[in-house]
Amino acid sequence: MTEGALQFLCVVVGGRWFAFDIRVVREILPPRPLVPVPGAPPELRGVFNLRGELVPVADLHRILGEAGPPEEGEEAKLLVVRCRGRTFAVGVDRLGEVETVPPEGLEPIPGVEDPARGLVVAMFRRRAAADDVVLVIRAGAVLPDPVDEEVIHGAL
Repeated sequence: MTEGALQFLCVVVGGRWFAFDIRVVREILPPRPLVPVPGAPPELRGVFNLRGELVPVADLHRILGEAGPPEEGEEAKLLVVRCRGRTFAVGVDRLGEVETVPPEGLEPIPGVEDPARGLVVAMFRRRAAADDVVLVIRAGAVLPDPVDEEVIHGAL
């Protein structure tokens, strides 16, 4: 790996390529039933129990303003992410590859759509298809406000 290069896990959400810094991805799971959380914001699809820990699941389709229902089908996955001391999951329609990107391969975003509101911080082009632009998601901004633990535990 080139010195200073970053690694990103590429994923598809709503037909577009996005990426997470590989260092925040803890595990990849198949979709599972979620428990809805009454009174939670619409961006929170629900929670599930992962080895005794309640994990909130963010609706990336809604957060990113992508059309279509949340992930479905055999390629859909849940990414469990750990960032800023918080664990949460995001559903994706499909996994791509891990891309190693040198610092000069990251480009600024010319204009980010309103729904992405600070989530998308840079972009790069996929090795496999240079026409495909991948938008880098800042994981810490997916669920910016801590989810109230009492609300989550009250749902179960």
